[in-house]
Amino acid sequence: MEIKLKASDLPENIKKAEITAIKVKAGDQIKAGEKIIELEANKTTISLTTEQSGKIEEILVEKGTAVEVGTVLMKIDIDIDQKESEAENNKQPQKNLESQITIIGGGPGGYVAALKAAKMGADVTLIEKENLGGTCLNWGCIPTKALVRSAEIYNNLKNAAEFGCRAENIDFKWDEIIGRKNKIVNQLTNGIKSLLSKHKVEVITGRAEIVDKNTVLVVQAEKELIINTANIIIATGSKPIELPITTEAAKEYLLYSSTFGVRNH
Repeated sequence: MEIKLKASDLPENIKKAEITAIKVKAGDQIKAGEKIIELEANKTTISLTTEQSGKIEEILVEKGTAVEVGTVLMKIDIDIDQKESEAENNKQPQKNLESQITIIGGGPGGYVAALKAAKMGADVTLIEKENLGGTCLNWGCIPTKALVRSAEIYNNLKNAAEFGCRAENIDFKWDEIIGRKNKIVNQLTNGIKSLLSKHKVEVITGRAEIVDKNTVLVVQAEKELIINTANIIIATGSKPIELPITTEAAKEYLLYSSTFGVRNH
């Protein structure tokens, strides 16, 4: 079986990543859920795990390799018992889930609604295809304010003499600024996860499709789920479109999601 890098493994609109660590070697026996590779994309560390147990046949990449979505990372010989189990499971229909309120989108609208409903006693399911917190927390309000604050500190230091202060050799390191931004984002997203767990909100990662007013289909990497629900809240937000520019200038502009991947200043 081939293990490939999927688009769902990476932040939104990011198609490439760099391998920073390989946790296994050819010949290793691994279990489902075991960490196999670490990557860095858009200054975010991503851990890849395997959903199958088996033996590593071949590793096709090296540390430091830049990989794209669809790249085959390694090959695994799945355990015979698991193959038979998977074949049996595939014959059985997916068990439906039940929920009073199903919310599509885990951004500020979605997770706040989920918490409010859960506190009022509702059985709530929250579906998010990428990162909890949505655009605001991961790519918009919060991270951009973190960058603005770093810029303010830098500007104050550059103009310290106006306030009767002295500062020499003023400089900044973009990687460290992004690192601070990532730390803030991670703290807040972990806080959201903790709150949702505390109030027993069922969080499902996947792409949601509304089948009818009481049915939601969730498409995941290896399976599909059907949620029977009394109510549906759509909180999918928005996303930017790429400008129809065909000149060299098209290479210069950045979207909010690609700004944080810039390495040089």
